[in-house]
Amino acid sequence: MFVTILFFSCSTEKNTALSRFYHNTTAYFNIYFNGNESFKNGIKTVENTSEDYTQLLPVYKAERKDIQSAVSSDMDKAIKKAVKMIKMHSITAKPKRKEPKKGKRAYGLTAKEKAFYAKTEYNKYVDDAYLLIGKAHYYKGDYIGGLKSLHLIINKFRNEEIKFDALYWIARIKSADGNYSEAVNYLQLISDDAKHPARLNLAIDKCYANIYVKQKKYPEAIEKLDFIISKTKNKKDKARLKYITAQLNQKINNGDKAIKLFSEVVKMNPPYEMAFNAKINMAKAFLNSSEGSAKIRKILNKMLNDDKNIDFQDQIYYVLAGIEQKENKEQSAIQYYKMSVKKSISNDNQKALSYLALAEIYFKNRKYLPAGNYFDSTMTVLKKNYPDYAVISKKARNIKELTDNLKLISYEDSVQRVATMDPSKRIAYIESIIAKLKSDELAEKNAGMSRYRNSEFIQGDYSQNLSAGKWYFYNPQAISIGKSEFLKIWGKRKLEDHWRRKNKQVIISENEEEETSKEDSGRVTDNKKIEYYLQDLPLTDSLIKISNQRIAKAYYNAGIVYERKMNDYPEAKKSYQTLIKRFPKNELTLEAYFNLYLLNYKILNNKSQAEKYRIIILKKYPYSKYAQILSDPNYLVKLKQNKKTIDNLYEEAYTAYKKEKYNDVISKTKEAFKISKENYLAPKFLFLEGMAEGSMGKQNEMKSLLEELLKKYPKDEISPRAQNVVNLLNSGKYDPNYYTDKPDSAYFYIIITAKNDSTKNIIKYLLTTYNARTFPKEKMETEIINLNDNQSVIAVKTFADYKSSLSYMNKISNSGKLSRVPASNYIPLIISSQNFKKLKKLPITKKYIKFYNNNYSENYN
Repeated sequence: MFVTILFFSCSTEKNTALSRFYHNTTAYFNIYFNGNESFKNGIKTVENTSEDYTQLLPVYKAERKDIQSAVSSDMDKAIKKAVKMIKMHSITAKPKRKEPKKGKRAYGLTAKEKAFYAKTEYNKYVDDAYLLIGKAHYYKGDYIGGLKSLHLIINKFRNEEIKFDALYWIARIKSADGNYSEAVNYLQLISDDAKHPARLNLAIDKCYANIYVKQKKYPEAIEKLDFIISKTKNKKDKARLKYITAQLNQKINNGDKAIKLFSEVVKMNPPYEMAFNAKINMAKAFLNSSEGSAKIRKILNKMLNDDKNIDFQDQIYYVLAGIEQKENKEQSAIQYYKMSVKKSISNDNQKALSYLALAEIYFKNRKYLPAGNYFDSTMTVLKKNYPDYAVISKKARNIKELTDNLKLISYEDSVQRVATMDPSKRIAYIESIIAKLKSDELAEKNAGMSRYRNSEFIQGDYSQNLSAGKWYFYNPQAISIGKSEFLKIWGKRKLEDHWRRKNKQVIISENEEEETSKEDSGRVTDNKKIEYYLQDLPLTDSLIKISNQRIAKAYYNAGIVYERKMNDYPEAKKSYQTLIKRFPKNELTLEAYFNLYLLNYKILNNKSQAEKYRIIILKKYPYSKYAQILSDPNYLVKLKQNKKTIDNLYEEAYTAYKKEKYNDVISKTKEAFKISKENYLAPKFLFLEGMAEGSMGKQNEMKSLLEELLKKYPKDEISPRAQNVVNLLNSGKYDPNYYTDKPDSAYFYIIITAKNDSTKNIIKYLLTTYNARTFPKEKMETEIINLNDNQSVIAVKTFADYKSSLSYMNKISNSGKLSRVPASNYIPLIISSQNFKKLKKLPITKKYIKFYNNNYSENYN
């Protein structure tokens, strides 16, 4: 009987002192405690995960993708427990007010009692559960999930201190997601409120420091971190923050300050890896300090001879190489970088940096083949989160494009040279290659494959002349290139059976072997057979012609890469000139002449050389399109002038469209197409002209112009918008007036802002808190929607009719809630559900504003 009474008295539908005690106790000890323990386990994983000291340490290690994956399981458990606790133990029912005793007058509620009865939640751990969910989502990298939970706290617990914690974690999520201005806005909302708890101040400063580091505002970050360090008592945290601050001082070439901080880190007796890297970075910092290189070398050599540093020798050699490079001792630097690669057994991060340094040296010296190989090697081990990964990757692709063409030239020259030999000499030459291969294989076998295990196997300092008298397939350089390609495709693989397979237990079937042999049928794959070398030789005039065409195209393509992707104009000229000299009758020769003309005229400013190539084109190719272009000496000047004219015409057409001067839009478009039918703004002109025709009620002309745009320029950035309009036209729903004043079943209050205006988040926050406080039972939703590249809309929904939405608009206006946001930053409107759908499909806000002003605005006060 007692248990039954206790059960019913502790239902979440009732709110008594007993039920609150029961649910508080049960919620915390039975559920929340376990969820919080899982959360703390995840935090321990974050703290114990090793750092990448070759890079600038992040202020928040938890934002690393690998760590987010590692803690995901613990965070999921924490979320599951917190959700369960809220579901089972949330108390939202209002408690009964005490009735005055008989014969006694009723008394007014005290401020404390008023606050108690105004609460939306009576289990004191529910708000903690929501915060736990938000934080757990952050740690697992689910930022959308985290924001949902944290915004719920702001709505449900707006009068409680935990609101500030929610704002802080929203700022953490926003900064982690790259929305720095929004993060700053949320931090300011905390700081500007005099009621915010002082315990958050240091955390807020740390969040600012994180934002500054990500924005590369290093002096501002250093200032914040110096202050945080002065207030931090935890020794481990203090050492890490000092290490980061020292790294930032390195970034701004403040070597003396960096040395001082790294020295302090070492004295704090941190983990050995941090201490070692602090010493290494002290040596690097010396390069930007007043100390001489002799002292640095002494420190590094002492570290090199310490057995404890065997696993870190790659980093020591890397710094020694940097010293040599700074003193212009390039060859010594190269040798040290190679030693760094050789010693990098398990440290792929350091290996990538050493490969990259070698690649940059060779690239600077225009030795593109070795540079290409080192860039390839870099990309096999470089992590995608490396700060300049995209830049390095692009450079590697450009060099690969170049070296592929250079290797093709080498290959074709090589096989042609062998093909022109006397048959008997050719066979004897191939036999000598096979004999050498067998001899080398035997030597390698006896040496335990040392040649292939040597890390310098892929690091030869070969010249750019691939075909220096050697057979292509026997050229060590070509083999080296092949190995780089292998690593790029397959990565590191052990020498074992079925090395291609991830699952080594799956053995290739007989059918697969048969299929493979069928694919290779007709090709000799044994490089110890003479037929292997004969099968690709161009032994007929037609094959020689095809080979020459490949060489010519490779020279032309190499010239393009040199000129347009590497800005190496001497090599570009050399490549075009070689093509002309070797293949004067090739169809690409004219292209090479014209490129030489443009190169000299536009880039090298060598007018006499440009004129020389112009005359050649006019004499040798009088009926070509290039001759027609060059017959007008002012062609390039006119081309530049035309571009400027087209830019001006588009600006004028766009302005005319905004002012609804549609005939002017059409005339400006026609004028632009008279100058050039294929000008680079053609798709945008077509779109403007089409929209202008549609605005004048000419739907057929509109559709025709937009379909022409989609056909000619399907990948242009304006094409999706054009497609939306065409879809509307095809559906028969397009209305020249577009918007309707018919009554609707739902209305929204919306605010239009600039997409890049950071105050839109403040507006959303102000509306959310106003709604929660003023209309607690309405459960209004507030969201931000991006309309187009320039504008966003903040929508409050949903109102049953126009009258209620207008009432809301008047109340929010008279409340002064938005007074802290400049009025020029936003436009408040009311919109029906049907019209809102149309606005999102065809986001021309000016059109709706005009409609609104003509139909609704007189009711707004």
